[in-house]
Amino acid sequence: MLLKIAWRNLNRNKRRSLLIILSAAVGVFALFIYDSISRGMINQMLSNQIDVHLCEIQINKKGFNDDKIIQSYIPKPSEIEEIIKSKDYVRSYSKRIISFCILNSANNSVSANIIGVDYHLEPKVTTLSSYIIQGKYLSGKKNEIIISKKMAEKLELKIGDKVVAVASDIEGSVSTNLFIISGIYRSPSTEIDQMIVFTNLESLQNTLGLEDKIHQFVLKTDNRDNVFESKNKLIAEIDTTKYEVLAYQDIIPLFVTMLESSKSAMVIFYVIIGIGVLLGIINAMLMSVFERIQEFGVLMSIGMSNSKIFIMIVLEAFLLGTIGTLIGILFAFISYIPLSIYGLDLSTFSEALQMYGIENVIYPEIDLGLILNALFVMPIAAILGAIYPSIKAIKLQPTEAMRYV
Repeated sequence: MLLKIAWRNLNRNKRRSLLIILSAAVGVFALFIYDSISRGMINQMLSNQIDVHLCEIQINKKGFNDDKIIQSYIPKPSEIEEIIKSKDYVRSYSKRIISFCILNSANNSVSANIIGVDYHLEPKVTTLSSYIIQGKYLSGKKNEIIISKKMAEKLELKIGDKVVAVASDIEGSVSTNLFIISGIYRSPSTEIDQMIVFTNLESLQNTLGLEDKIHQFVLKTDNRDNVFESKNKLIAEIDTTKYEVLAYQDIIPLFVTMLESSKSAMVIFYVIIGIGVLLGIINAMLMSVFERIQEFGVLMSIGMSNSKIFIMIVLEAFLLGTIGTLIGILFAFISYIPLSIYGLDLSTFSEALQMYGIENVIYPEIDLGLILNALFVMPIAAILGAIYPSIKAIKLQPTEAMRYV
């Protein structure tokens, strides 16, 4: 009965009810769209860090991640490779050589990290090949190299040009080799573009005198959410006195923490929107209470308890918040569907976005947590906003309320 009365009371002042519903709907719509875009952006930043170069799990000689010296190669790579191949949770893997070098062209020079990769295996664990904008990805030819667009511009190089790489070999001597530009890439990350070039594993091994030695295995698992579980399984079979097994969270802890903090910051946005709606509910329900003082006096005089009056007012606010929430979510989903397909094009800010590892097009993402947040924040705010007006109503004295003008 109280629910029916509360529903009818909403029609007493339709304009006020519609304004409250509209404010709740706009709030839910803004929360839903902003949160979904933020989640898409954050997940894209993390995915780009992992998928373009880093990978989910790395296996190195112990200490290599902290001090990448050329002599820190994996002692028995064949044993590690056999362990990796035997794991069904490892979707794919690749092998790498990593070294610091100076790249010299006829016009300029830059410092870089040169990474030798297995051209067959690397595309299975990273997405760098999809960011080639000129030329082609590594094909296994001797001394081919791919560099970023930024480096190509600085060195004034184009496809087919030659560049000299100067690095320290395994004996500590200076080693040089002539490489041919086979491809130019532009990744979503400025950091990668400024520092990293790629060549074939064998070419770099020959340049540095490493023969068949490697520095690193990189792995892609079947479930990124369970990467720590996969890492611990590998640790159980690998001698950790000689090797280190690192998940991406171990390699870029500050970056991961920053992204987690960004997710937590969304709570503040929810609170701000919730407070705005709460204040609106308080104002509207107080006006409603003062307009109906005589009515409350009559209800009290015929025996309606204070608790029922309290619940009735709270129900009115709850209905307003719930209706607004459902309308807001409906329009948010209508807006989300084309955004999830075509994305939000921010190519105007491409240079700034690249500094944070974000691509030109952002695709919003939703999950159960977002939907639950959107469903409950406004009804809860409405209930909280109705408490004070409800208390004011039940404190009325029936005789005074009936004479109120």
